[in-house]
Amino acid sequence: MQTKLDVKKGSTIMLNVEKSEIELLIEKLERNSSVRRNEKTFTFTTVLSILGIALAANNFIASWFYLLPYFIIVPYSAHISYYRIIHARINAYLIETVPEYRTFNIIGNNVPEGKGFLFWIISVLNNYEFFLLSIISMILFYSNYCISLEQWETSNYLICTIPIILSGFVFIITWYGKRYGYWVKKFRVEWKKEIKYETRDNSTIN
Repeated sequence: MQTKLDVKKGSTIMLNVEKSEIELLIEKLERNSSVRRNEKTFTFTTVLSILGIALAANNFIASWFYLLPYFIIVPYSAHISYYRIIHARINAYLIETVPEYRTFNIIGNNVPEGKGFLFWIISVLNNYEFFLLSIISMILFYSNYCISLEQWETSNYLICTIPIILSGFVFIITWYGKRYGYWVKKFRVEWKKEIKYETRDNSTIN
């Protein structure tokens, strides 16, 4: 399939893109979204189950269970952010090479997250859910362990700072991957340059 692509104002190039390749990339986007949904479901189910067990036990030893969710939240938040960036890269490629495939996706599915307080709330709840889970785990750990300490030693200070550090790490990872629009724009610029050079090389060979 041959597709027109505007590399810069005043110039148009022709890019050969096989339809099967485009369909494969679209399938990858769908699998990407499916994996992220499944991982979110698994994380929520597992973390809430652990917190439920700790709350049911309601003793000093069980308070350590409130740190266990971080072993799930941290790696999965990084994995989902990575998948979001990969999704943005593939999406940017499709926008630049076959814009007719992506027009409805861009116009119909773009949520103006930065416009209005309600959209901001939607954005936070949708993108920072793992961070919120880490905050809940931190509050429960402080309420059941740190507050109950009668004597504070250096080790106790170190232990009670662990949730803060891990929650901050989760926030940074989530924020880094959350900026989907930024990544799409960034990758579109990169794809334009790469396609431009590729087309120029092909025209030189021909």
